[in-house]
Amino acid sequence: MGPSHPIKFVHYIDKKSGSTVKPHNFSESALLEISMKAIHSWRDLSSASRNRKAACLKSFLSWCFEYEVINEPLAEKIPLPKTNRKLPHFLSVDESVALINSFKDDSDDKRRWFDLSLILLLYGCGLRVSEAGALQWKDIDLKRRQLKVQGKGAKERIVYFPEILITPLKNLRQSLGKTQYLFGESALDSRKAYQIVRDRGAQAGLTRPLHPHALRHSFATQMLTSGTNLRVLQKILGHDSLQTTQLYTHLDRDHLAQVLDTHHPLGSNKKKTSK
Repeated sequence: MGPSHPIKFVHYIDKKSGSTVKPHNFSESALLEISMKAIHSWRDLSSASRNRKAACLKSFLSWCFEYEVINEPLAEKIPLPKTNRKLPHFLSVDESVALINSFKDDSDDKRRWFDLSLILLLYGCGLRVSEAGALQWKDIDLKRRQLKVQGKGAKERIVYFPEILITPLKNLRQSLGKTQYLFGESALDSRKAYQIVRDRGAQAGLTRPLHPHALRHSFATQMLTSGTNLRVLQKILGHDSLQTTQLYTHLDRDHLAQVLDTHHPLGSNKKKTSK
């Protein structure tokens, strides 16, 4: 490390007292030492939290170097801890079919069409729960099987929906009457949507609690496994970056590895009963 230069900070005005405050000057070596101590103090946090804090620190040090507050690129010496990527929960094809088939025994038609429409928008179209809840009837073209979806950043995209969704949508409109939004007079509250999905998952006998994003994950994973082009899937899901969509390629490989480890006689997760 080169010579330690004293760091000079601009004076600022304290908002409460109105007086001028002058921070103490300290060297780059001291700043690096403080930074490393901070990183060490985060050791008990989750890897994601440590990564977020370290990224903030690196960003601050990069800013200091860019504006010549410091003369060395200290950000390069700050390590980013590795994060353990958790696999998103998704359904197998059999579980997905069981979920849809569970609606056949529903005696409450109004609730049946309401809940089934929501489930099929999430699983059949890969929509985010906020996108499904905000759909209006003017955004739906039943003849062309098209949805005009308002995604993140107010970006619109056209999504085609499976034929199985036509009947639930028609019956939903008939049961609700003339409403602006698909699920009533206002957009469907995400909390209510979460509760519907959880209840329907439990009713279908699924072993793990179900949530809306798991249905979107299921759609993406099963589409990719069936041979869908990654660029096409990116458009359907409304991802800005292909890198986000590429998660599902790793997801599929990791899932296959987990299945092998769990079920193969030589798998690492198999309990060995004999030596």
